[in-house]
Amino acid sequence: MATVDAGALTAWRVTLQYPPLIAEIPPATFGASPHGLLVSTAWSYACSTSADPITDAFSLTTADCVLATLPDNRSADLGFEPASLPGAVPWERTYYGLFTADFQPASAPAALVSFAHGEDKNEAWLLPDGGIVCYQNDINTNVACSACASGDVDGGGYVDCFAAYNAFVSVAVSQLADGGFGPFVNQGPVVWPASGYTDGGSKTSYGVRQPSAIVAPDLVDKLAGDFFYIYYVDESLTSPGTKLARAAVLPSGAPGPFVSWTGADFDTLALPVGFSPANAAAFFAQPGPPSAAVVPDNTIRVGVAHLTDLSAPTYLAVEELYDAASTWRIELRASHDLVHFGPAVDLAELAQPLGVGAATLRYPLFLSADATSNTEIQASGFYLIGSDQTVFPGLINQVFVAVTVR
Repeated sequence: MATVDAGALTAWRVTLQYPPLIAEIPPATFGASPHGLLVSTAWSYACSTSADPITDAFSLTTADCVLATLPDNRSADLGFEPASLPGAVPWERTYYGLFTADFQPASAPAALVSFAHGEDKNEAWLLPDGGIVCYQNDINTNVACSACASGDVDGGGYVDCFAAYNAFVSVAVSQLADGGFGPFVNQGPVVWPASGYTDGGSKTSYGVRQPSAIVAPDLVDKLAGDFFYIYYVDESLTSPGTKLARAAVLPSGAPGPFVSWTGADFDTLALPVGFSPANAAAFFAQPGPPSAAVVPDNTIRVGVAHLTDLSAPTYLAVEELYDAASTWRIELRASHDLVHFGPAVDLAELAQPLGVGAATLRYPLFLSADATSNTEIQASGFYLIGSDQTVFPGLINQVFVAVTVR
């Protein structure tokens, strides 16, 4: 990276109907006319608008959106299910948010593919009648929900109980049918934490989380076709870091099996041998296959986009991280193969020494200047978008950036 020129941080002029539209993370974007947006928190809405999210002031309401995902502990009206949750699956149990959006195959889209962040954790909620419902996780079963639970039942703000917190990255696919897209069907986890989730009752990781994705060719082995590349945070207590896996784009638009980057090549299936969504519980104590970090920092989320106006294949990564002094930062790195990234360039004007609670560009994504793509941008000018969690129920901020790359 040679230079980075960043403008002022400004707010999107998009008003969301609250509840139920909550942008805990910046909306993933798909389609050009109209614009498609996945608005996500523990659940997701797929929304459509003819307005420009960059330049126009407009409102999104449930009339513009359909409910796309719902965690197992919520009813369709976003009320609370009984605590037992029969039939719940871990990657949808208490959180099921769509973090990415891709029409695939690009030449003739047959599916809208999204990588989801899911959670299986102890979680307590205050009910309208004054009672409390407490959802027991089914991985760290030695931690009782009554003793330690994520939530906000005393009005002091939502706090996670990490002793009983487990995150998953899964893939959900909406197939094109009858001129429109059908419901999102979750196909299960695509990667696994290096340390597994638990070992004899002892916690070995907080799981895998905060995915981002890009579809690109193979720039390492030069294999034919396009691939989904997913960047995710592995919260293993041993071998943590931002990891990378990829899968071929199938003719249906869905991904094939994911293979992990292990430090030298994509050469190991990203899930434990024999894994299937139907028997996931049998693998909670099993370590994940080998995997290697692709960026060195203590990142919260990493997103990647293709710089389309450069002649050589060039990609840009945006990292949200804590530094050694616990300052929240945004950094950029360049890559020519999606695996090896150059030195970081800090966007110093966004740094927040008070930490994540005062940060104003959380879970950042790229957005093209015409607001149509999170993964195809131009070096001459693009946006970084992220959520401002100092403002509830969530404000989306943007900053215009231009870069030159050596």
